[in-house]
Amino acid sequence: MELVSSPNPHFIPGYTGFCPQYKYRLGDTFGTTTHKVLLDPTVHHAEKLVLSDRSGDDFQTFRPATKEIDIVNERHGDTIYRHPMVPGYEGFVPKEHGKFGQRYTVQATEALADFEKAQLDNRLAQNQITKIGYLQDNRWDPKTLEDKELKVSLNCHY
Repeated sequence: MELVSSPNPHFIPGYTGFCPQYKYRLGDTFGTTTHKVLLDPTVHHAEKLVLSDRSGDDFQTFRPATKEIDIVNERHGDTIYRHPMVPGYEGFVPKEHGKFGQRYTVQATEALADFEKAQLDNRLAQNQITKIGYLQDNRWDPKTLEDKELKVSLNCHY
């Protein structure tokens, strides 16, 4: 009985590229079959494997920050824009255009977080303008201590 894990070298399960002589071999798992094909001296293949060893690299993966993920997940509205974004989604993602060099999920999450931050800033600015307008028309009924102080300070100027 063979072990569940395949010995090295072997092609990764899910690999959709060319594997010489694979279609003529039957009866074993993908990993075992590709292991045998890669070690078989009668099968012609390239001197070097196409995949490179990245273990010695200082290769880094970029993931969206936890804060950005929380911002995206807290938004109300379309469930398409939840983390993690579905790779291959071709619909509109706010603020996503012009971002390159990262995986789609990272780009889309960062773009949505930027959009939500901009929306929050716009809402806060709009609320502040509305407060000042109500204060100037004497229609403001402050509820919080901060709003009451704002009313007193603005009334001193008028």
